[in-house]
Amino acid sequence: MGGKAFASQKSQVTKGSGTLNPPGAPSPMPLPSIVSYQVFPNKARQELQLPFGPMVQAFDGTSGWAQAGGQVVDQTAELKEEQYFGLDILRWYDKAGMTAKPLPAVTVNGKEADGAELADAEGHATQFYFDRTTHLPAKVSFSDAQSTTEAVYDDYRTVQGVKVAFKTTVTRNGAPLVEILLSEAQVDVEVDPAKFQKPAS
Repeated sequence: MGGKAFASQKSQVTKGSGTLNPPGAPSPMPLPSIVSYQVFPNKARQELQLPFGPMVQAFDGTSGWAQAGGQVVDQTAELKEEQYFGLDILRWYDKAGMTAKPLPAVTVNGKEADGAELADAEGHATQFYFDRTTHLPAKVSFSDAQSTTEAVYDDYRTVQGVKVAFKTTVTRNGAPLVEILLSEAQVDVEVDPAKFQKPAS
């Protein structure tokens, strides 16, 4: 992922577009604009341009919220739980209580990928599958009480020493959920703290 550059990374801002497959929807929904802000270790904001208007979702490290159609909804429980799973868990590999175990190899996008699971002391576990040639994550999988999510990563590019996947394809319970194609990525840029503050209802 970029070694020291990845381990010491402070922030990341990405821009792109994609498609969303809401459960029960008859066809994919275009996402003409997707902007994501991350301030590590645990602040995140995502801005989506949907056909019916913009939607914003953010977590400030303690509380989370979503805004759409002029309404603000608390999402603290959901977004706090998300912090324990996914690609960024690799940043916590040396955290006290983290454990690792090998998993059988799988094929991802026609290439062999070696597996390993990282879990914290509370039992939150993420399965990683690393491309045998590049050693970059090709797929990540995790489960919570409601669902199993898989993300497949492709088109890695180096941004200030950090490997960033410019294509991400996500499925939930085996069904397509979202595909994201990045057009731009920035690493270690200043992010306004106000981005994560919950707006007035």
